[in-house]
Amino acid sequence: MGIGDAKPVLDVGCGTGHLTAEIGARSNLVQVVGVDMSPAYVAHARAHYPSPGLTFQVGDACALEFPDGTFDGVLSQLVLHFVPRAEDAIADWPRGRGRGLICRLSAAPVENAKAPAARLNPIKLRQMKERRRAIEDEITRLEVEIADYEQSLSNYVNAEETKRTHELLEARRADLEALMLEWEEVAQLIEANS
Repeated sequence: MGIGDAKPVLDVGCGTGHLTAEIGARSNLVQVVGVDMSPAYVAHARAHYPSPGLTFQVGDACALEFPDGTFDGVLSQLVLHFVPRAEDAIADWPRGRGRGLICRLSAAPVENAKAPAARLNPIKLRQMKERRRAIEDEITRLEVEIADYEQSLSNYVNAEETKRTHELLEARRADLEALMLEWEEVAQLIEANS
């Protein structure tokens, strides 16, 4: 039985939510719950992947607060090497319903954590460079938008408009933080392959 047959599924360490959204889109899952320790990543995921079948929340992989039987499957993509005592964390993850827990894990092996990353093929490297440029363009756009919101806050109109502008400003700041983290990851991959 594959992860695509499970309903619902927990994605531990969902990051920006891209893989969580892909899992939801490419499977017959009723519900995918993404959990990440970073509020910026969770805010990014919520903003960019609004779907009734996707839920994103802040949570610690070492202290998940879901009761046993909540999920049929748990997956964790490329996050376990960042989790202290990963084996203890996994042992505490919620147990599945009746037929047992389906679990898909992927992480860099600890003994190879310091080994150089596998080289990207030329097509993937080009795609990563294009993604980096797209992120840089989006960062520039967000910085301009944030500056506009900050300027709007200095021109008081009324309390309701000020509150709305402040909420939009905070959302854009969270988007910017998530993009900057993604840019850093992409830049590191490119540097390792250049």
